[in-house]
Amino acid sequence: MAQNQGAKKFRLVAVITRDTSLDLMVLNTLAPLIAEAYDLVHGGNCVVTCY
Repeated sequence: MAQNQGAKKFRLVAVITRDTSLDLMVLNTLAPLIAEAYDLVHGGNCVVTCY
């Protein structure tokens, strides 16, 4: 993975049931990375919808 200039580390912690959605505003470039990280942790249960 390429290193981003000026990137900041952050931690997102959310405890929700599987039938609850969590809406976040993130940069378009971050959405796939967040989905990939979530999938690695939770076994492929992440759906990212951009609107």
